[in-house]
Formats: sequence, structure tokens, C-alpha cells
Amino acid sequence: MKSRERLQKFSGKQMIILITGVLRRHYPDFTGLLNSIPDHRERSTYQVAELIMAGLSMFIFKRGSRHNADQLVRNGFENNYIKLFGLRLPVMDTVDDFLRKLPIEELELIKKTLINGLIKKKTIEKYKYKGLHQVAVGGTGLMHFDQEPFEGCPFKTSKQGTKTWHAYVLEAKIICANGLSISMGTEWYVNSQKITDKQDCELKAFVRLSKKIKDSYPRLPILILADGLYPNNTVFDI
Repeated sequence: MKSRERLQKFSGKQMIILITGVLRRHYPDFTGLLNSIPDHRERSTYQVAELIMAGLSMFIFKRGSRHNADQLVRNGFENNYIKLFGLRLPVMDTVDDFLRKLPIEELELIKKTLINGLIKKKTIEKYKYKGLHQVAVGGTGLMHFDQEPFEGCPFKTSKQGTKTWHAYVLEAKIICANGLSISMGTEWYVNSQKITDKQDCELKAFVRLSKKIKDSYPRLPILILADGLYPNNTVFDI
């Protein structure tokens, strides 16, 4: 059975136990790492680690939405969570307020630290192909809106003149033969203020993303895996 299929059969409590095991083995100071993120709040009831981990838990445990996450706290989930992680669970509106003001670069630094830890310990060494880490690159649409959700969000205009905004992101992930994929770089599609008729796209985002990866992992041997959109001079030059 593949790793993803096996994970889908785990209950919420089993997932908590699994994740705490991984953290204790590979990142014993994960809480300290999260608490190293600068705190921009004037008053703080919760640790930075508690806020970040609560945000992660909404996705890890498939809690659906902020509202559902708050509701599930009441059915024993919170007790298991506190017992194993040693962290409190704030309401998700508090998490949202904190994350909206947190520079995304702070989270990117945490991701870089986590990946460098795996590379240094040679945890994913056996999944290399001919001495190269396999990095899959691809864009995906996450959601769409009837109003501009953030400045520069790409948009589409229908034949009827209706305008919709679409949030797209380009991801670079280290992939492993056991089904594990590890995000090493993220780049959002964002139009510049000088846009006329050409909007941001996957290949433009790749130019920016490749620079991020090169700056963060200057000596990491990688093999790019991509679809038919990528064989062009710009990509080959990079």
C-alpha cells in the first residue's frame, strides 16, 4: 500500500501520534524553531509556535475550515493534541489574525531549515536519481473569487464581460519513490502594476522560483521534472 493511501486510513488521534513521532525523530526542537519566528503582536496570549502549529493542524488533520476546526476542538481532539504536542489550541480567528500580518519570508526560512535538516542527515539520500534530488515543478489553481482578493491577483474575463480572479501558485517539490513530496519552493502568480494585456503566468513564475531555489540551495544537485510547457530556451538557460 502506498504511503498516501496508508495515511488516509488513519484516525485523527493516530495522525497526531504519527506526526509527533516524526517531529521527535527528525526535528526535536520544532517548537523552538517555530518560536524563533519574530512576533509582531503588541500583546500575546499564545506562543508563536502555538499559532503556527494550529494553522498547520487545520490542513494536516483535514479539518476543512476555521469554523470546523473550532468545532472539532470540543470532541476530544484538543485533549489529544495538547497531550502529545504540549501546545494549546487557539481559536482559528486568532491564528488568522497573526498569519495575515506575518511576512511570508519568515515561513519560507522555516521550510528551508527543515529541508536542510533532512539533507544534512541524508534522510532522503536514497531517493536520488543518479546522484540528483528529483524536483517536480508545476502550477496549480487554488481558488477563484468574484472580487480581487489581493492586489495583482490574475483574472479572467468571460465573453459576457464577467471578471473573475484566480489564485495560482507554482510549487517545486522534492519527490521520493515512497510517495513523499517535500515543498522546497513556492511562488504565487502576481501581476505587476504595469500590466497591460499580458498577465503573470507559470513560466514567468518559474524564473522567480528558480532564483529562490538557487539562492536557498546553491550547491544542491537537482533534476527538474516538468511537463511540456517547460522545454524552451529560457528554462534551458536557467
